[in-house]
Amino acid sequence: MPNEWYFSKNLTQMGPVDESELRSKIAAGEVLPTDKVWTEGMADWKVVSEVDALSAGLPMRVPAGPASPYSPPTQAWTPGATVPPPTSGLAIASLVCGLVGLISCSFLTGIPAVICGHLALSRIQASSGALGGRTLAVVGLISGYMCLIVIAFVVIGMLMVVLVGQSIPHAP
Repeated sequence: MPNEWYFSKNLTQMGPVDESELRSKIAAGEVLPTDKVWTEGMADWKVVSEVDALSAGLPMRVPAGPASPYSPPTQAWTPGATVPPPTSGLAIASLVCGLVGLISCSFLTGIPAVICGHLALSRIQASSGALGGRTLAVVGLISGYMCLIVIAFVVIGMLMVVLVGQSIPHAP
């Protein structure tokens, strides 16, 4: 009696069929190289392309499915992970202006740092979580205010030098 084979099609067990009939189904494309087969003596079901007795010398037709219109993901996504909201441009501007003002001791960037920081915080709060960058805005505000305080001390110091210089009598 010829060897009887079983094959799996659409998660349904089919067969038994003899080996010649199974080979003709494979050749006709009715049984694909990715379908599983089993015969007596095999420990478990195997993919057709892994069974030498069936795949040797037979043309394996793999139906060409439609190409996916989607590109593969560039980054692994974890279920439950959230995408952070976009950062406020005003918060970034506040931070940059504040840090530049501190480094250069320029009130020209300290004032915009404070203005941008306050605007960023109000827009972030009004967005109800749709806009991020609160920490950047706060650091920009702090550095902007520090810049203005440093400038205030410099101006006060210069005024004191001028006033003290005027009150010292000059020798004839």
